[in-house]
Amino acid sequence: MKKIQTYFNFSEMPKLEQDDAFWQKLDDEVDKSYKGRPGWIVHSAVLDGLSYGLNKAFTEGWHKSPACRDAFGEAWTTKKIVVKLDGAVKPMHLVQLEDGVLVIHTSPAKICSNCQNIGSDPSVMTTCDLKIDGISWKYRFNLDNGAMGKINTHLANMKTALGKEISIDVQWDVFGTALKEIDGKPDWDIRAGDFFQYCLDGLGPVIVKKAKDDMIKEALLEKWTTGIIQVTVDKDLSKKYEKRNYNAVDFINGKLMIFIAKTGNPGQVGEDIEHRL
Repeated sequence: MKKIQTYFNFSEMPKLEQDDAFWQKLDDEVDKSYKGRPGWIVHSAVLDGLSYGLNKAFTEGWHKSPACRDAFGEAWTTKKIVVKLDGAVKPMHLVQLEDGVLVIHTSPAKICSNCQNIGSDPSVMTTCDLKIDGISWKYRFNLDNGAMGKINTHLANMKTALGKEISIDVQWDVFGTALKEIDGKPDWDIRAGDFFQYCLDGLGPVIVKKAKDDMIKEALLEKWTTGIIQVTVDKDLSKKYEKRNYNAVDFINGKLMIFIAKTGNPGQVGEDIEHRL
């Protein structure tokens, strides 16, 4: 508990709250090798595992995000922890924030298994709609963990090539949900930032290369008056843009629009841009 308090910079140590019925139920349903030790199971296995898992959740891999850690800590208003026994829970240990309480849903038969992963996956860790700077935290994780840095590099390169400020206007929650609905792949639901970066991996170098031609550069600046890039999903893309089955770009109201019909080939974004000038 002390590690959790330090990690989230809480003024008080989180507290476990369980009623007598819980302890009896746990001892009745736990594997026979753990009978008579419900206290040890919860404090030494589950809570120690939670401490390790929460640290892992916010410091490793695509999860790394101090902003998301702070948002989670602020949403954990009660600083209470409750363990609920559920034999059908998936994954094995599911950590949720419920009305400001951190709830660990776990199966009594598997309560001592994989404890180091308790709370380690933030993509399934909250039932509340946490937002950081207006962005849902599952997208903010992805953006903070490399995607935004690469996106900004492309924006800077295009700015240098065109001599004009280039920015993005993306509603990440809407875009991420729409990406998932295209082909049902859950990865894009939490990696909308990565997908958009892959689009700019295609578009950015195309803009830089085309801008070396003064006539094309002038045409780009004439069409792209705002310097803003937006992205949207359009499943009927091929009906509007011939031979563009995966993605297309166009200039609408001074903005450069990226249209996505399928999640494949995002690196091809921008190859049709001369046709829109």
